[in-house]
This record gives sequence, structure tokens and C-alpha cells, in this order.
Amino acid sequence: MSSILGTGITPIGRHLEQSLAELAQAAAGDALADAGVDRSDVDTVVFANAFAGMVQGQESVRGQVVLGRAGFAGAAIYNVENACASGSSAVALAHRLLQAAASECALVVGAEKLHHASRDVSLRALATATDIDEIDEDDVARGVFMAHYAGKGREYLDAHDGQIEHFALAAARSSRNGARNPSAQFRVACTPDEVLAARPIIDPLTLLMCSPISDGAAAVVLGRQRPGAPRIQASATVSGCDGRDPSIEAARKAFSEASVSPDQLDVLEVHDAAIPGELLALEALGVCGKGEAGPWIADGRSDLDGDVAVNTSGGLVRRGHPIGATGVAQIVEVADQLRGRAGERQVEGARLGACHNAGGVLCDEPAVAVVTVMEAA
Repeated sequence: MSSILGTGITPIGRHLEQSLAELAQAAAGDALADAGVDRSDVDTVVFANAFAGMVQGQESVRGQVVLGRAGFAGAAIYNVENACASGSSAVALAHRLLQAAASECALVVGAEKLHHASRDVSLRALATATDIDEIDEDDVARGVFMAHYAGKGREYLDAHDGQIEHFALAAARSSRNGARNPSAQFRVACTPDEVLAARPIIDPLTLLMCSPISDGAAAVVLGRQRPGAPRIQASATVSGCDGRDPSIEAARKAFSEASVSPDQLDVLEVHDAAIPGELLALEALGVCGKGEAGPWIADGRSDLDGDVAVNTSGGLVRRGHPIGATGVAQIVEVADQLRGRAGERQVEGARLGACHNAGGVLCDEPAVAVVTVMEAA
């Protein structure tokens, strides 16, 4: 196991005035200060980013450009690009290096600057997280991923005689949590009625059920076990393109490695790029049975005082979704919950948490899924 020695996160939102490097360095500096670790103590840096090549034009040596000049030139710097799961994949890599005694102290930074003067640049970048031979200009214009989640939402409602109100309840709960998160992109609580009345995007999704375009960065420092520091018990990465959701197998592997079951969780961050993704994730991870996520949410079991507090950060729909940083931001949220320092959104007595981060779309399912299980000291 590796310990999370420190965390850092920038405000998530629209940051046209800040560069990718400035965002990444801010999060890294906060994580190091929180850990009480000097730059010279870091022997490994893992930098996660998905779209700097298309949006900023920087390829190949992104981590070296962003962090190499910030005091980490002597460290081994690895660059990770794995769609929306880039951040959690980077944490998984650092965790494995520590397990293998190939690193003593690792800094993981996820950063993305997706806003651009031309919205078309952002949409085209996002559209490349799938097989580009299978999309057309209409897919790009309306947003590949919102179309994907809308389709999944319709399938879910039809298959389980579901209620659109359950989507609205999940979005409203995340908005309440996001309103308590000083790093969140949106800090206004919404009612279920407001969610349903918001601007339609693609049936059945409304604007308040969808994650926004976001900029931001998050960072964690991983090291050997330290008293008082939360630990990563397990991390599993599974790729897919066989028509099955890789989240199911990633969850099975992670919970088995950690020797825990989903019903033992206190806090859980799931990948809700759009709200149907939350319900699908809850069922894929085994928190709920097939078709049971909607009623489970309606019963308040995902609230801060419920059975498993879900997306206490506000999730992707309210905290925001800075692609390369999202997986690291999830780790930051759960680590802070396990350290008892999540402020107004703190889950009382949180001891066990997990993060689910999915990336890309292939064969109508996530291209990759990462599940990380964490435990308080």
C-alpha cells in the first residue's frame, strides 16, 4: 500500500488568464506543502493530461515542459494520456511504482486547460476520445459524449421502467454537495424541478445533468506509509471494447484486492460526465443491483448522511470535469474526506472510500475504467 501524504487542487472553472503550467504548478505546490515534502524529495512525477496537444499544441514532453522547470528536472517524469481516466491512471502508475519499490516519493499532477477562444477546438478535442473513424461532423457539433450518455440514459429508463425524476434527484444532490465545495465550478444548489426545467441538451438530458467544459489541476503526493495518512488499498485499471462495461471488472478486481465489499464504503466518487453515468456506475460497482440505482438515490441513500455518500465533491457535473485532472481530483476529495477535512460536506466518521473514473468510449462502453479503494489511517 502507498500513503497519500498531501493533496492540492485549484479552483475548477474557466481560466483563460492562466496557463496549463501555472495551474499544474499551483496544485503541485499545494500538495507538496500539505505533505511537508520538498521538491528535492520527489523522485517520480507522473503528469496526466488529455488534450494539450490539440488545444495548446504541446505534445510529447508535456510533463517536462509543465513541471520540469518547476524544480523537478532531476526526477523521472512520466506522461499519461488515457482520456477522462488520465488522472486516475497516473495515480495507479505511481501507486504501482511505490509497491514495486521503484519509487520512494511520487508526485501525481493532473491538469487540463480545455477552454479555448474557439469552442470548436474544445469540442473537436473531446471528440477524439473515441474511434475517430466512427464519428462524423454532426457527432462533433452536438458533443460525442453527451450523445453517448443520452443514449445510455434512454436505454436505462426503458430497460428498468425508470423515472427521469431519479436523474434529477441525483443531479440535485450533487449540486448541494458542490455548493459546499470551494473548488467547484458551480456552487449553487438546485432543486430537482430546476434540473428538469433546465435547457434541454439531448433527450433525456438537460443542462444541469451534464458536466461542463472545465480548466483546472489537482495533485497528490504518494509515499511510504505514514501515521495519520490515508492509504491506497487497491487500484485496478481495465480496458474495454467487447461490449461490456470495464467498470464491472475494475470494481471486482479492486474490491477483491482490498478485501472489502461495496456496501462497506462510506464515500464514493463516480464518473458522472452526465447523470446517467452515475446510476450505471453505482450498479457496475455493485453498490446497487441492476435497475436499483434510481430508487436507491430517491431514498436518500447517496446523501451525505446516507448509506454511501456519493460525489461529495459535487461530481463532474458540479465540481467540473477538467479531463486530465478529474481522476486526481476524485482522489483528492476522498483523501480529504478520510482525513476529516472536507468542511461542510464532511461525511461523519468516513473510514473507507473509493473512486471510479472512466475514459473514452469504444463499442458503446467506456474505453477504460479505473477503480481505486482508499482507507483512513
